[in-house]
Amino acid sequence: ADSGFRFGLCFVLRPPLSPPPSANMAVSAPERSWYNDNLTQLVLMSLVVFAGPGMFNSLNSIGLGGDPTLGKILNTALYGTWMLTSSFAPTIVNILGAKWTLLLGTLGYPVYSLAMYYHQREWAIAAGVFLGLTAGLLWTAQGQLMMSYPEKSRVGRFVAIFWGIFNSGAVLGCLMSFSINLGNSAEGQAASSGGSALSATTYWTFFGIMCCGTALSTLLLPLNRVTRTSADGVVEFVVADQTETVSVKVTGMALVSQELSRTANAFKHPTMLLLIPFMFYSNFFYEYHFGIIGVLFNGRTGSLTAALYWLAQILGSFVLQCCLDREGMSKARRMQCSFVGIVLYIAVTWIFGGYVQYSYGISDERQALDFAGHARSPLMAMGCLFLWGFVDSFVQVWSYWIMSQLSDEPEELACFTAFYKLWQNAGAFVSFLVGLHRSYVLSYWINVALITISIFPTFLAIRSVSRGVQGKGEENLDSESEEVQTQSEENVDSESEEVQTQAIATV
Repeated sequence: ADSGFRFGLCFVLRPPLSPPPSANMAVSAPERSWYNDNLTQLVLMSLVVFAGPGMFNSLNSIGLGGDPTLGKILNTALYGTWMLTSSFAPTIVNILGAKWTLLLGTLGYPVYSLAMYYHQREWAIAAGVFLGLTAGLLWTAQGQLMMSYPEKSRVGRFVAIFWGIFNSGAVLGCLMSFSINLGNSAEGQAASSGGSALSATTYWTFFGIMCCGTALSTLLLPLNRVTRTSADGVVEFVVADQTETVSVKVTGMALVSQELSRTANAFKHPTMLLLIPFMFYSNFFYEYHFGIIGVLFNGRTGSLTAALYWLAQILGSFVLQCCLDREGMSKARRMQCSFVGIVLYIAVTWIFGGYVQYSYGISDERQALDFAGHARSPLMAMGCLFLWGFVDSFVQVWSYWIMSQLSDEPEELACFTAFYKLWQNAGAFVSFLVGLHRSYVLSYWINVALITISIFPTFLAIRSVSRGVQGKGEENLDSESEEVQTQSEENVDSESEEVQTQAIATV
């Protein structure tokens, strides 16, 4: 029985990558098809996240699942658990592989939809804890895949494509909720009666789409079977170099120890430590944004506003991508200019948001305004939330792009993603926990303070990354000059040999 247990343990804890290719495989170019192409796999992975986290974002952004009070409890349990899961998620991803970890990560989202439908406090807490466990796995696997698929020069484009497809799920989900609740135009006290602002059909529709995401995740390929075209036009495997260098396979508890050590080292990376305040802020504002949607609008207006919020995320990701992948500007310059632009935009939108906060007198008392109602028009608040959607995409797309510049190893990128999610969810956890006992005015000023605090250390992180990028550039120039010098010496030697041969022949 003990030997059987050891065999089973060794089987489960096998290395995530396949064995090194044979000699014949090493010399032959990988066969490329539309299915194993890195862009195709990116789209498939994005559709999985579209159906799971995308639908969750849609439902959660509509007044925190239709009930701000219950939604805050569930989200507190979710982000608190997710924060802890991020500490060991890279180990699971690097052992099981990103594909199967992503599949496990999709299982918590349908449970969330059911918990919000049945509207019970105990189930909401349990669903939040379970979703925190699975979401930590899904997003760590997602980060590894998204940053490993492209070359460094195309990371911005790939992140933008993922962000667009992922947030399309939230847009379509919110529009679907809008159409389902279109006939309910009640506002004020009439819309505030009862537990949830959404219909039962809304929750079951989200549940079905989330289950489809789980099934779709089985179509993904492991990284060592995904191909891409390099800058010089050569077709290569995404992790071909790593698989060829694997000489001794580590299994069992030694593999676990290796991955835990890798995670610990990545979590101590100086640049990542400097980015902690910015990461902490990157999801902190969700509680404030989505809480406003829940208390200020009725069901259909909240759904429409949330759709605009996620639509802004899609547009923002492609706007920022144009700057991040701009070839006419140095990478260090792109880092600095993009961050300055992001900070200025955040400042303007939060100034506008302060006017909305005080003008509408936003509090825990539900106003349930309707875009076509007879009470006060909610259009200004809807416009503010649309502008805030750009903030979310700018912050997160920029964060992924910066992390992708720190390493070429998929395993290390998974660790960076987990570290990012750890602090991101720490911010969300604190915001939802504090949100249970504070006013919206206080929440507004806390958000303003956090973004202000994060500016200086983020500039230090940019300087650190810029130095690393410039160092690599100098190394590349040195290697190129050495190659040129070697070639010139070889040419001189060959020419002298030819002259000497000709002289001998003439004699």
